[in-house]
Amino acid sequence: MKNILSFYLFFFTIITTFSQSFTGKIIDKETQKAIPNAQVYFIDLKTGTLSDTNGIFKITSTHQNSIHLQISFLGYDNLDTLVNINTNKTAYFYLHRGHFNLDEVVVSAPKGKLQGENIVSIEHKKLKTLQQTAPLTLAESLTNISGVSQVTTGSGIGKPVIRGLSGNRIVMYSQGVRIENQQWGDEHGLGVGEVGIESIEVIKGPASLLYGSDALGGVLYFIDERYANENTIESFVQSKYLTNTTGFINTAGVKLNKGKIKFNVFGTHSSHADYQIPNYKRVYNTRFDEKNIKGSVGFNTDNWISNIRYSYLVNDFGIVEDSVFTSPEQNNKKFPLPYQTINNHNLSFENTIYTGDSKLKLILGYANNYRKEFEDNNQTPALGLKLKTFTHNLK
Repeated sequence: MKNILSFYLFFFTIITTFSQSFTGKIIDKETQKAIPNAQVYFIDLKTGTLSDTNGIFKITSTHQNSIHLQISFLGYDNLDTLVNINTNKTAYFYLHRGHFNLDEVVVSAPKGKLQGENIVSIEHKKLKTLQQTAPLTLAESLTNISGVSQVTTGSGIGKPVIRGLSGNRIVMYSQGVRIENQQWGDEHGLGVGEVGIESIEVIKGPASLLYGSDALGGVLYFIDERYANENTIESFVQSKYLTNTTGFINTAGVKLNKGKIKFNVFGTHSSHADYQIPNYKRVYNTRFDEKNIKGSVGFNTDNWISNIRYSYLVNDFGIVEDSVFTSPEQNNKKFPLPYQTINNHNLSFENTIYTGDSKLKLILGYANNYRKEFEDNNQTPALGLKLKTFTHNLK
């Protein structure tokens, strides 16, 4: 372990610093007029900016020899380009008018490549699109993706199924690191909350084996919310009510990007009573709740981009033992015995270092999953299962 830490420290100490600046102008290819308020996204920085009234945008204090940009504006085709800063301090970007944008520009986070550069066929879906049917859980949201379904106990726990395979045949990534949870027993769910997730990528078919032999069924990759645009603050509050479980889902978030510091903070709380079936009765002890706090902090210097992400998720699930039904009036959300409580801590530390023409990428991760099952009393768990996972990846 000491040798590994010394090796990582060596790379951090050999960094030299100098900064460059780059100016771009976005122009309509047909009219040759500037396009104001176009969205410019810097892939490595995981943030973006808007062009001004003259179509101009700037990026400063960067050590990169080249920057990867995605430029988009309503009514125009998206532009994806790589610009060499050493040879171009100023560049013009021409957008072509387009009636439809059917294909999104997709970032495949496990390999850090765009879909057009990756031999793997990736299905990319925005989480907001998957939630239009008002699903109860994140696992249920995934079922709106073609070829993806779930195995559920009916009490809020869902395990993804891709083309008929589930459990230890599915690999899952969140916050840039692999999550080891849903592979185990029937009472183990995803261990990931939907708050702070922007989109989801699903890799299906034989090509998923690039991510390991246990990815035979496929790969799920949850992509975090991007940071706010430069020098802006964004916030939102959202509340949902679901009549079937008389449940509510309350979510709030704040995103700030100022100078070299940027951060996101999200929180959600949901609570659901027993599930109602078509005969207006409810399945006893299918109640569940969720509390989730998620934050990320980004920092960049002239030649170093760093992101720290942390998520704390607490779930309570009722355990269904018999086919017992209650009357429609009994909407109690207090948990009777037996039930389970699951605590999840996920921490990741992502670093990108630029040294001349080279780029060094280091990701460190830690996940802690603790499942407690209560059967006889609420004080001492009858079952306690702890799972700790450490991840390191150096490229």
